[in-house]
Order: sequence, then structure tokens, then C-alpha cells
Amino acid sequence: MIFCLSYFFNFFINLINKVFDEAIKSKDKKTLALILKGYFAGDGSVSHSKNLTDRRQVDFLCNDHELRNKLKKSLEIVGLKNLKETDPINTKAHTHSIRIYNKNDFLILKEYGILDLIPKKRKIFKRIINSYVC
Repeated sequence: MIFCLSYFFNFFINLINKVFDEAIKSKDKKTLALILKGYFAGDGSVSHSKNLTDRRQVDFLCNDHELRNKLKKSLEIVGLKNLKETDPINTKAHTHSIRIYNKNDFLILKEYGILDLIPKKRKIFKRIINSYVC
């Protein structure tokens, strides 16, 4: 049973990597947006703090260098311009991430529905978008 699960898992991961690589190579924005949406649902965070700085940010958390590069390239292909990579030493979660923190990039994430899968994350992101209107 464990062998079957391991075999299926490896097959699935290889298939996803192949689809991901082909979408990056062909610059297929719709497929990349779907992959980013699924990834963000599991390993993404969105926060909006109105305390002192009115901080707005979206993070794609990823400690794997190769996968982080694919995520960054995908975000650039769908149109994001101002991506920041965080250093685990300087973050509360002690992890690498790709951070998005500006209105234009937020609007692109909204356009592709990348943050729409998880209701709690969608609610916070909607609050961020609405904070620019007022």
C-alpha cells in the first residue's frame, strides 16, 4: 500500500512539474494563474495591518530554491513587477517567500483570481483592495 501511494505521489509531482514547466515556457498566463492559485491556497499568506504602517502584503512561502524561481517567473509572466524575496533570518516565520506589496500587483492578482480559493484569505485580500478605494 505504501509503495502504491509513493508511486502515485511521485507520478503526480512529476506531472505537475511538467505542466508547470510547459506553462512557463509557453507563457500561458491562464495555466500559470491556476497553478499559482492552487499553490497560494496551500502555502500563501495575505495580511493587512492598519496599526502604524497600514501594511498590506501577500506572500508565497517556499523554501525550495528551484520552485521559488518557478513561482517568481510565473508571477512575472502574469504581469507582476515588484516582487521581493524575503530572507528567513529577517522574517517571523523563518522561511523564504516571494512578497508582493503594491497596488498594481494586487490588481493583477485580483484580475486572475489567484487569491480567491480560500475564503479567509479572499476576505483579507478584498479588504486590502477596498482600502485603496477609500
